Amino acid sequence: MKRKTVTDLAHNLLLSNINKESVIVDATAGNGHDTLFLAQHVKHVHAFDIQLQAINNSKELTKDYSNITFHHTSFENITKITPYYDGVIFNLGYLPGSDKQIKTNYHTTIQTLDKLHEKKMGFIEIVAYPGHIEGFIESVAIQSWLDKNKIKYRVIKLPFDTKNEPPFIFYWNYKDWKENFSVFLCISIVYYTVPWYISSVQYTVVRRLSLWIHNLKKVLLNFVF
Repeated sequence: MKRKTVTDLAHNLLLSNINKESVIVDATAGNGHDTLFLAQHVKHVHAFDIQLQAINNSKELTKDYSNITFHHTSFENITKITPYYDGVIFNLGYLPGSDKQIKTNYHTTIQTLDKLHEKKMGFIEIVAYPGHIEGFIESVAIQSWLDKNKIKYRVIKLPFDTKNEPPFIFYWNYKDWKENFSVFLCISIVYYTVPWYISSVQYTVVRRLSLWIHNLKKVLLNFVF
């Protein structure tokens, strides 16, 4: 029986967050395996990579799909290029089969997370590789950044041992926070303007109203795709 990999774990996690209407950013296209998986399950994929070889490899693997836009640029430019997205995925490290000296680094990763944090849009999924020194530093930097910004996140690992530290996933979802905040805001407005306590029925109505507002914003922004 084939042992599951961190990629399998990442893809399973993606399936719980995406649908046929989703717009997802693949921040590290690499050889195109994540881009291909996304193209098979979502409405549109924005695939970024700073290496032309990676872009070409990804294009070749996904040539049968027309719902992908490739961006030969650093993932630092995600928020400049994509006004709306439902989630962003990162697969850090180097391009398999290429020069291992060319890899992601914690400086640009943290700068990009700062920009994504300003938008607070959708979910973020990061596959980190602490088994080599640069990957270890990058993983520690991400965890420190998450703690500093008081973000509620999950660390997901596979239950097996390796000689080095095994890869793992950082995951958090801004959508959960926004929807909960919208509910809280609507409840507060009703509570302080109407002289009665909110019943369970009223809470349901308010929650549906807040989700409707959230979905309306998504539809309005989504027209560009």
